[in-house]
Amino acid sequence: MGTLIKSIAFQNFYNYFGTLKDNTFTFTSGINIISADNNMGKSKFYNGILWILKDQVYDSDLKMIQSAGASFIKMASSKAKSMGEPFTMAVMIEYSNGQRVYEVSKSVRFNKSGDKWEVSGQTVDIVETSHGSTTPIYDTSQQTRIIEEIIPTQLREYALLQGESMEKIVDLSSKDGLQKTIETLADIGDIVKIKTNCLTLSRLARSLYNDQQASNTQRSNRSKELLDEKATLDDRINNHEVQLENLNNDLSIAKETKERYEALIENASSRESYRSAIREVDAEIQRLKETKQLKEAAITAKLYSDRPWLLIGHGDSISTFVAKRDELVTARALKMAQKKVLEDPSTILLPEGSPDVPSLRRMLKLERCEVCGRPAPKGTEPWLSIQRLIERPKENAPKTANDFSRFFSDIQISAGGVECDNNKLLESVASYRDEIRAINEAIDKKREELADVQARFINVGGNTNDESKDKSNLSEFQLANRNIEKYTAEIARIKEAIGRWKTRIEQIDAELNANSTDSSIQRYQDFRDLVLCVERLVDSAKERIFDRILDELRKDANEKYKDLLKGNPVEGGTLTFDKQSDGTVHVSIKNAENGELTGLGTGFQRMKQLSIIMAIISTKVGDNRFDYPFISDAPFSEFGDNFIKNFFRIAPNVFTQSIIMVKDLYDVDAPSNMNPLGEEIYNRMKRGEIPGTFYINYIEERSDVTSLVTKTKKYI
Repeated sequence: MGTLIKSIAFQNFYNYFGTLKDNTFTFTSGINIISADNNMGKSKFYNGILWILKDQVYDSDLKMIQSAGASFIKMASSKAKSMGEPFTMAVMIEYSNGQRVYEVSKSVRFNKSGDKWEVSGQTVDIVETSHGSTTPIYDTSQQTRIIEEIIPTQLREYALLQGESMEKIVDLSSKDGLQKTIETLADIGDIVKIKTNCLTLSRLARSLYNDQQASNTQRSNRSKELLDEKATLDDRINNHEVQLENLNNDLSIAKETKERYEALIENASSRESYRSAIREVDAEIQRLKETKQLKEAAITAKLYSDRPWLLIGHGDSISTFVAKRDELVTARALKMAQKKVLEDPSTILLPEGSPDVPSLRRMLKLERCEVCGRPAPKGTEPWLSIQRLIERPKENAPKTANDFSRFFSDIQISAGGVECDNNKLLESVASYRDEIRAINEAIDKKREELADVQARFINVGGNTNDESKDKSNLSEFQLANRNIEKYTAEIARIKEAIGRWKTRIEQIDAELNANSTDSSIQRYQDFRDLVLCVERLVDSAKERIFDRILDELRKDANEKYKDLLKGNPVEGGTLTFDKQSDGTVHVSIKNAENGELTGLGTGFQRMKQLSIIMAIISTKVGDNRFDYPFISDAPFSEFGDNFIKNFFRIAPNVFTQSIIMVKDLYDVDAPSNMNPLGEEIYNRMKRGEIPGTFYINYIEERSDVTSLVTKTKKYI
C-alpha cells in the first residue's frame, strides 16, 4: 500500500518565516507545483523533506549533503534570528497510508545567549489518526518505521531527485544498474532473494549427499579413488563456475565498451584518412609558397645580372651612346692636336703609337709610307718625317689625368652585347611572370582542394583537436573486439569442460551407488535432485518474469520517450534494451540505421532516464503506478517548454503523486508571477486537464538573500 502526502508545513525554516500555519502547503494526488524564482524557497522546501526523511539537508555553500544537526544555525530563519527572541524551527509532513493519517514533525528550539544562539536537541513528534482516534507515537523504532513509510528507503533514489541527479535515476554506467532498478521498481526482489537462497540450499544438499555417499560406500581402494576424483571434479566445477561468472561479466563489459566506442569511431577511419590528405595538401601548398618566395627573391639578382633587366627597353640609348662616344673621342683628339701644334709646330699630328715604331723603321728601310702608300726616298722630306716620328721625345707626350677612354670603351663593350638581346630579355621577364602566375594558380587550386577535404572532414565529425582522441577510441574499440573474442572462446572452453566433469560425476555416482551398503543413500540423492530442480524452477521463473518485463519495457519505454519528446523538432532516436550474457541489461539510443545515437543534449539524456523509470513502473508486477510521492527540485533546467508540457501531461498516469519545485514557469515581472508557459499549465489545471495543485512563492520585500522571507499563494 502506497502513501500520499497531504500537507507540508514550515516554521522559521530558512526563508519560510512564521508559524506552521503561515507556511502550509496542502497537496492532492496528481501534480503539485511550487513555482518560484531563484532564492525563493524551492531548494529550502526540498531540504525540509530531506530533514524529515533522512536527517540531512543540502548545504548550498558547501555544495554537498550535510547532517541536519551540523546545519541547524544555517537552517533557521534569518528574520527570526534577527529579532533576537527565542523561537522554534520546525517542519511537519502529514501523510495518509490507507485508513491511517500521520503527522510527522521535527523541531529544534533556539535561545540566544550573549551574541550566540544556543540550539536544543532535535525533537521528533508523530501523531497517528485512525478511525477517528488520534494517538501520539513515542516508541523510537515505531517512529522510524512511520517515517520510513512516507517513501521507503529502497525507493528514495528514484523518488527524491534534485536537479542534475535526474541523470542518476538509473545508473546506466554500472554493470547492473538497470537490472537493480527493474528488480526494485518491478517488485521482483523477493524472487531474486529466493533464487539466491535456493542456490545456497542446493550447494548444501550436494555437500550433504557427497558426505553421506562417502560414509556409506565400501572402503575399497576403488571407492576411495572415485570419491577423491569426484571431490576434485566438484572443486574444479565450483572454481570454474566462479571463473565463468567473472568471464561473463568481463564479456558484458567488453560488449558495452565496443558499442560505446563503435558510436564514437563510426567515422574515425574516414577522419584519419582525411587528416592524412589535409597534411599532404598543406605540405604541397607550403612547398609552392617556398618556390614562389625563391622566385620573388631572385628579382634583385636579375636586375643586375650579366643580362640586367634594368637595360630592357634601352636599345636606342646604347646606339646613341656609341655615336656620342665617337664624337667625343674625335673632338677630344682634335683639341689635343691643336694644342700641341700651338706649343710645338714640329709636332706630328698622328695619334701616339700609330703606326708603331717597328712599322716606321720598316718604312724607312723600304723608303715607302705604308699609311698613304707613296714613295719616301731616303733623305727626302717624307723619309725625314717618318724618322722624326721614331725619334720624337717620349717625355713630351701629352698626359691626361682623367682619361675616360677605357671607361667609355668598357661601357660600350658591356652594353653592346646586350643591345642585340633586348627581345630575349623581354621574353625572360614574360617567362618569369608566367612561372609566378602558374605557381599562384597551383596554390589556389590546392587551397580549393584543401577546403573540399576539410569540408568532408567536418562532415564526418572531424575536429582539429581530436586526432589523439580518435586514435585512442580506435584503440579501445579494437581492444574491446579482441577481448570479446578472447572471453567468448574462454567461456565456451570452460562450459565444455564443466559439461565433461558433470558427466564424469554422474558416472562416478552410478558406480558408487552400485557399491553402496546402505539403500538410504537414495533419499539423500532424491533430496539433492529435488533442491536442484527447485533452484532451476525458481531461476527459470525469475528469468521469465524478468524477460517479460524487459519485453514490455522495450515497448513502453519508447512510447514514454516519444511522448516526452512529442513536438520536439530533433529526432531523439529509439531506446534499445539488450540483455547481456551475465544477465544484466544494456540501454542505448539507436538512430534510424541502428547505430548508437550520440551528441544528444542533457534534456534528451534526462528524458531517457525518466522514460525508463516511467516504463518500469508501468510494467511492474501488480499495480502499474508508483504509489509513493515523486518529489523533484528543479528537474526541468535542461528540458525546454515542450519537454515540460509533455511531462505534466504524462506524469499523472505514472506517479500517483508528484511534488515539483520549478522555476521554469515563473516571471518576476508579471502580475501573476507566471510566464506564458506557467499561464498555460495553470489554465490546463484549472480546466481539469492536469490534476493537482499550483503554488507560487513570492517575496513581499526585497532584501539580502540571507534575510529573504518567502510568501506563498495557492492558485489551485
